[in-house]
Amino acid sequence: MLRLLVFFLFLLKGSLVFSQKTILNTSLVDIKGNTTELQELILPDKPTFISFWASWCKPCLEEIVALDHLLKTKQLDINYILINTDELRTLSKAKQIAKQKQWTAHLLFDTNQDYMRVLGVRNLPQSFLYDKNRILKASFNAFTKGDEYKYFDLLK
Repeated sequence: MLRLLVFFLFLLKGSLVFSQKTILNTSLVDIKGNTTELQELILPDKPTFISFWASWCKPCLEEIVALDHLLKTKQLDINYILINTDELRTLSKAKQIAKQKQWTAHLLFDTNQDYMRVLGVRNLPQSFLYDKNRILKASFNAFTKGDEYKYFDLLK
């Protein structure tokens, strides 16, 4: 019985590691309040950049502004998705910031932070860069001004 339990735990651990190396689909709410499947926003044959952020997180906002500016000036063709992790009580602030900044990214909300937990996100900002085949190429769990150029180099 113990061997069986260990076997299933091994399988579970392996599947979690595997799921983090590819884009794991989920249903999230967009800025208009509609439920959206993450996979619907990912166009084929393009790299995908997914960033978890919160309205109270200064490095998150710096990362988004810097990357958004770089994507606009370099005219990169990528799937750019922002997933906000604010709780319901601060959600209106996050929406207000996003509308004011007019970011080019798709904006989704993970108010109960379920998707964040599934991917093992513990610190913000946390960003994931996937290649055009949806395979994880890099993960970043902090942001310092200038990091956007590292992202750009990896997106080429």
